Amino acid sequence: MRYDSVQEPQVSAVWQNERCYNEMKQHVGEKITHIMKIVAKKIKDAIKAFTLIELLISIGIVAALSTVTFIALNPVEIFKQTRDASRLASLDALKKSITIMQTQKGFTNLGVANVLYVSLPDPTPSLPVIAPNECPGVSANLPLLPTPWKYHCVAPENLAKSNGTGWIPTDLTDAGLSILPLDPLNKLDTADPLQGHFYVYATDGLGHFEVNAKMESIKYGLEGQ
Repeated sequence: MRYDSVQEPQVSAVWQNERCYNEMKQHVGEKITHIMKIVAKKIKDAIKAFTLIELLISIGIVAALSTVTFIALNPVEIFKQTRDASRLASLDALKKSITIMQTQKGFTNLGVANVLYVSLPDPTPSLPVIAPNECPGVSANLPLLPTPWKYHCVAPENLAKSNGTGWIPTDLTDAGLSILPLDPLNKLDTADPLQGHFYVYATDGLGHFEVNAKMESIKYGLEGQ
Protein backbone atom coordinates (compact mmCIF):
# COMPACT_ATOMS: atom_id res chain seq x y z
CA MET A 1 0.00 0.00 0.00
CA ARG A 2 1.31 3.45 -0.90
CA TYR A 3 1.13 6.29 1.51
CA ASP A 4 1.16 9.78 0.16
CA SER A 5 2.12 12.93 1.97
CA VAL A 6 -1.44 13.55 3.18
CA GLN A 7 -1.96 10.10 4.67
CA GLU A 8 1.31 9.86 6.65
CA PRO A 9 0.39 12.42 9.37
CA GLN A 10 -2.86 10.56 9.93
CA VAL A 11 -1.01 7.27 10.45
CA SER A 12 1.46 8.99 12.80
CA ALA A 13 -1.35 10.53 14.82
CA VAL A 14 -3.08 7.19 15.17
CA TRP A 15 0.15 5.58 16.39
CA GLN A 16 0.80 8.36 18.84
CA ASN A 17 -2.74 8.11 20.16
CA GLU A 18 -2.35 4.39 20.61
CA ARG A 19 0.95 4.86 22.44
CA CYS A 20 -0.58 7.45 24.75
CA TYR A 21 -3.47 5.14 25.41
CA ASN A 22 -1.15 2.28 26.31
CA GLU A 23 0.92 4.52 28.56
CA MET A 24 -2.19 5.85 30.26
CA LYS A 25 -3.51 2.33 30.64
CA GLN A 26 -0.25 1.21 32.23
CA HIS A 27 -0.22 4.26 34.56
CA VAL A 28 -3.81 3.71 35.61
CA GLY A 29 -3.08 0.05 36.17
CA GLU A 30 -0.15 0.91 38.38
CA LYS A 31 -2.27 3.37 40.34
CA ILE A 32 -5.00 0.78 40.83
CA THR A 33 -2.45 -1.81 41.92
CA HIS A 34 -0.95 0.67 44.40
CA ILE A 35 -4.37 1.53 45.82
CA MET A 36 -5.28 -2.15 46.12
CA LYS A 37 -2.05 -2.78 48.02
CA ILE A 38 -2.87 0.06 50.43
CA VAL A 39 -6.41 -1.23 50.93
CA ALA A 40 -5.12 -4.76 51.44
CA LYS A 41 -2.64 -3.52 54.06
CA LYS A 42 -5.39 -1.59 55.88
CA ILE A 43 -7.59 -4.67 55.92
CA LYS A 44 -4.70 -6.80 57.15
CA ASP A 45 -3.90 -4.32 59.93
CA ALA A 46 -7.57 -4.18 60.90
CA ILE A 47 -7.71 -7.96 61.05
CA LYS A 48 -4.57 -8.00 63.20
CA ALA A 49 -6.01 -5.39 65.56
CA PHE A 50 -9.28 -7.26 65.87
CA THR A 51 -7.39 -10.48 66.51
CA LEU A 52 -5.38 -8.77 69.26
CA ILE A 53 -8.56 -7.51 70.92
CA GLU A 54 -10.03 -10.97 70.71
CA LEU A 55 -6.83 -12.36 72.23
CA LEU A 56 -6.96 -9.89 75.14
CA ILE A 57 -10.62 -10.70 75.76
CA SER A 58 -9.82 -14.40 75.70
CA ILE A 59 -6.97 -13.92 78.17
CA GLY A 60 -9.30 -11.97 80.47
CA ILE A 61 -11.92 -14.69 80.32
CA VAL A 62 -9.34 -17.39 81.03
CA ALA A 63 -7.97 -15.40 83.98
CA ALA A 64 -11.47 -14.92 85.40
CA LEU A 65 -12.26 -18.60 84.99
CA SER A 66 -8.94 -19.51 86.60
CA THR A 67 -9.74 -17.29 89.59
CA VAL A 68 -13.19 -18.80 89.97
CA THR A 69 -11.71 -22.27 89.68
CA PHE A 70 -9.03 -21.46 92.25
CA ILE A 71 -11.63 -20.16 94.69
CA ALA A 72 -13.83 -23.15 94.08
CA LEU A 73 -10.92 -25.53 94.60
CA ASN A 74 -9.45 -23.69 97.62
CA PRO A 75 -12.34 -22.98 100.02
CA VAL A 76 -10.05 -23.46 103.02
CA GLU A 77 -8.13 -20.27 102.27
CA ILE A 78 -11.38 -18.37 101.77
CA PHE A 79 -12.64 -19.50 105.18
CA LYS A 80 -9.33 -18.47 106.72
CA GLN A 81 -9.58 -15.02 105.15
CA THR A 82 -13.12 -14.64 106.46
CA ARG A 83 -12.04 -15.52 109.98
CA ASP A 84 -9.05 -13.18 109.76
CA ALA A 85 -11.28 -10.33 108.63
CA SER A 86 -13.48 -11.00 111.67
CA ARG A 87 -10.40 -10.93 113.92
CA LEU A 88 -9.28 -7.58 112.56
CA ALA A 89 -12.76 -6.14 113.06
CA SER A 90 -12.82 -7.45 116.66
CA LEU A 91 -9.42 -5.96 117.49
CA ASP A 92 -10.50 -2.64 116.03
CA ALA A 93 -13.71 -2.65 118.10
CA LEU A 94 -11.77 -3.39 121.29
CA LYS A 95 -9.22 -0.69 120.56
CA LYS A 96 -11.92 1.92 119.95
CA SER A 97 -13.88 0.95 123.05
CA ILE A 98 -10.87 1.06 125.36
CA THR A 99 -9.72 4.36 123.84
CA ILE A 100 -13.18 5.84 124.43
CA MET A 101 -13.04 4.81 128.09
CA GLN A 102 -9.63 6.45 128.39
CA THR A 103 -10.21 9.70 126.51
CA GLN A 104 -13.88 10.40 127.17
CA LYS A 105 -14.47 8.69 130.52
CA GLY A 106 -11.07 9.24 132.07
CA PHE A 107 -10.81 5.54 132.84
CA THR A 108 -7.25 4.35 133.52
CA ASN A 109 -7.68 0.96 135.20
CA LEU A 110 -6.82 -1.31 132.30
CA GLY A 111 -5.64 -4.33 134.25
CA VAL A 112 -2.52 -5.70 135.91
CA ALA A 113 0.90 -5.40 134.31
CA ASN A 114 2.83 -8.50 133.22
CA VAL A 115 -0.37 -10.50 132.76
CA LEU A 116 -1.67 -11.96 129.52
CA TYR A 117 -5.47 -11.96 129.58
CA VAL A 118 -6.62 -14.60 127.11
CA SER A 119 -10.03 -15.13 125.54
CA LEU A 120 -10.01 -18.84 126.41
CA PRO A 121 -12.57 -20.13 128.90
CA ASP A 122 -11.25 -22.03 131.88
CA PRO A 123 -13.79 -24.50 133.33
CA THR A 124 -11.78 -25.02 136.54
CA PRO A 125 -14.15 -25.06 139.56
CA SER A 126 -13.66 -22.09 141.94
CA LEU A 127 -11.41 -20.37 139.41
CA PRO A 128 -9.76 -17.37 141.11
CA VAL A 129 -11.09 -14.08 139.79
CA ILE A 130 -8.15 -11.91 140.80
CA ALA A 131 -5.41 -11.80 138.18
CA PRO A 132 -3.29 -13.63 137.56
CA ASN A 133 -4.87 -17.02 138.15
CA GLU A 134 -2.52 -18.73 135.68
CA CYS A 135 -5.37 -20.51 133.86
CA PRO A 136 -5.04 -23.85 135.72
CA GLY A 137 -7.51 -25.65 133.46
CA VAL A 138 -5.78 -24.82 130.17
CA SER A 139 -2.23 -23.77 131.07
CA ALA A 140 -0.78 -27.12 130.00
CA ASN A 141 -1.56 -26.28 126.37
CA LEU A 142 -0.53 -22.62 126.48
CA PRO A 143 2.89 -21.41 125.30
CA LEU A 144 5.41 -20.93 128.07
CA LEU A 145 5.90 -17.33 129.22
CA PRO A 146 9.10 -15.63 130.35
CA THR A 147 9.32 -14.42 133.94
CA PRO A 148 7.48 -12.45 135.34
CA TRP A 149 4.61 -12.87 132.85
CA LYS A 150 1.57 -15.00 133.76
CA TYR A 151 -1.79 -15.92 132.21
CA HIS A 152 -5.27 -15.04 133.37
CA CYS A 153 -8.54 -16.73 132.31
CA VAL A 154 -12.19 -16.48 133.30
CA ALA A 155 -14.98 -19.01 133.60
CA PRO A 156 -17.01 -19.86 130.48
CA GLU A 157 -20.13 -18.07 131.74
CA ASN A 158 -18.23 -14.81 132.16
CA LEU A 159 -16.05 -14.97 129.09
CA ALA A 160 -17.91 -12.49 126.84
CA LYS A 161 -19.10 -10.08 129.54
CA SER A 162 -17.99 -6.51 128.89
CA ASN A 163 -18.50 -5.24 132.46
CA GLY A 164 -14.96 -6.00 133.59
CA THR A 165 -15.59 -9.60 134.66
CA GLY A 166 -14.99 -11.01 131.18
CA TRP A 167 -11.68 -11.86 129.57
CA ILE A 168 -10.92 -8.11 129.18
CA PRO A 169 -10.50 -6.77 132.75
CA THR A 170 -11.94 -3.35 131.92
CA ASP A 171 -15.59 -2.27 132.04
CA LEU A 172 -16.45 -1.31 128.44
CA THR A 173 -20.23 -1.14 128.73
CA ASP A 174 -20.22 2.66 128.72
CA ALA A 175 -18.22 2.57 125.47
CA GLY A 176 -21.12 0.86 123.72
CA LEU A 177 -19.66 -2.66 123.75
CA SER A 178 -22.37 -5.02 124.98
CA ILE A 179 -20.32 -8.23 124.71
CA LEU A 180 -16.63 -8.94 124.27
CA PRO A 181 -15.59 -10.36 120.91
CA LEU A 182 -14.04 -13.81 120.81
CA ASP A 183 -11.75 -15.38 118.24
CA PRO A 184 -13.77 -17.21 115.52
CA LEU A 185 -12.02 -20.46 116.54
CA ASN A 186 -11.10 -19.51 120.13
CA LYS A 187 -9.36 -22.75 120.97
CA LEU A 188 -6.03 -24.26 121.85
CA ASP A 189 -4.03 -26.65 119.72
CA THR A 190 -3.19 -29.54 122.01
CA ALA A 191 -0.54 -30.80 119.59
CA ASP A 192 1.24 -27.44 119.26
CA PRO A 193 0.61 -24.61 121.76
CA LEU A 194 1.85 -22.05 119.24
CA GLN A 195 -0.89 -22.95 116.77
CA GLY A 196 -3.86 -22.09 118.96
CA HIS A 197 -6.23 -19.28 118.01
CA PHE A 198 -7.45 -16.89 120.72
CA TYR A 199 -7.17 -13.23 121.60
CA VAL A 200 -4.58 -11.90 124.04
CA TYR A 201 -4.77 -8.63 125.95
CA ALA A 202 -2.01 -6.97 127.98
CA THR A 203 -1.32 -3.63 129.66
CA ASP A 204 1.65 -2.02 131.33
CA GLY A 205 -0.56 -0.66 134.10
CA LEU A 206 0.23 2.91 133.00
CA GLY A 207 -2.53 3.40 130.48
CA HIS A 208 -0.98 1.56 127.54
CA PHE A 209 -2.52 -1.64 126.22
CA GLU A 210 -2.23 -4.17 123.41
CA VAL A 211 -4.63 -6.71 121.91
CA ASN A 212 -3.29 -9.47 119.69
CA ALA A 213 -4.67 -12.19 117.46
CA LYS A 214 -3.06 -14.88 115.35
CA MET A 215 -3.94 -14.75 111.66
CA GLU A 216 -4.48 -17.83 109.53
CA SER A 217 -4.64 -16.81 105.89
CA ILE A 218 -1.92 -15.89 103.42
CA LYS A 219 -3.75 -12.70 102.56
CA TYR A 220 -3.66 -11.16 106.04
CA GLY A 221 -0.18 -12.07 107.10
CA LEU A 222 3.15 -13.56 106.12
CA GLU A 223 2.39 -17.26 105.89
CA GLY A 224 -0.69 -16.63 108.01
CA GLN A 225 1.25 -15.35 111.03
